[in-house]
Amino acid sequence: MDDPATRENIGVPKEDVPIKEKPLEFWEATTASLEHPERNEDAVYNNGRDLALVLDGVGGEEGGAMASVLALDVIRDNLNHEESDVTLIKQHMENVIRAASETIAYDKESGLTTVVALKIVNSQQAKVAVIANVGDSRAYLLRNGQFSLLTVDDSILGEDIRQKIDDATVPTDLNDFENNKFKKRNIITGSLGQDEPIEVHMTQVDLATGDKIILTTDGVHDNLTTGEMKKTLEDNEDDGAS
Repeated sequence: MDDPATRENIGVPKEDVPIKEKPLEFWEATTASLEHPERNEDAVYNNGRDLALVLDGVGGEEGGAMASVLALDVIRDNLNHEESDVTLIKQHMENVIRAASETIAYDKESGLTTVVALKIVNSQQAKVAVIANVGDSRAYLLRNGQFSLLTVDDSILGEDIRQKIDDATVPTDLNDFENNKFKKRNIITGSLGQDEPIEVHMTQVDLATGDKIILTTDGVHDNLTTGEMKKTLEDNEDDGAS
């Protein structure tokens, strides 16, 4: 697996003309699990300008939902300002997410949560998407027909097996070893609120006209293949285009 702390434009198709002035569009949706329809452990937010957050409570308990809300409040309140320095915002995002994790850890009623955060930075050269994640919530980029995963999971799965599982449409697409790993795909090795120090994975992408970035929880990417997510975005050309 590559070094997640310094991923910059890895696996992203190149685009000659970055965007500077075209306004961004945001769209969000969330629904509770069928296993507990009365409780939604996700927390989502976007300010319609330059910040989007997706958090997913861990463990299926009420504490996970509380952790998602607590972390969202801390991250939203500290990142809801415009910034033009990519280096500064990356450091600030990392510090804020660590602070959110500590806030959850100090709250005895809270559980754990994952997070993926997107901040748009209007640098002198281009609009830059800066992305931070902990756990298995993800960010993907659709550009010129290519669909790329931008984030790194805190997971027991290796990168090669993860890709195989993401692309599988039927169980027979996987061998016995991969099917065994598939059953353990929800086991994560990092989350906000844990006692151990967290690793905040950072990446950045220079945006281009027509780009779409989607932030997902495992409720999406565990139930849809990579191809199905790509097709859904392509079939909704007016939703969330940069």
